[in-house]
Amino acid sequence: MFRDAQKKGTKLRGWKPKPTMDKGGLVPDEITIKMVLERISAPDCKNGVIFDGFPRNLAQAQALDKAMAEQAKPLIK
Repeated sequence: MFRDAQKKGTKLRGWKPKPTMDKGGLVPDEITIKMVLERISAPDCKNGVIFDGFPRNLAQAQALDKAMAEQAKPLIK
């Protein structure tokens, strides 16, 4: 998702992915969580998704748990 945003020159809440990614930095949690939650809400994800590299920390895990509970979607861990 981040590479796609970088290719498209996307600005996310004023954050530009290219400089951070070029330096090998981590994308801020706020941006990461927003992107993942938007992506898993897409029609092609209605039957489920497989996460790779997410969540990376407790804040991301808690945000995912909360969003899935609000949408009444189970998480298989």
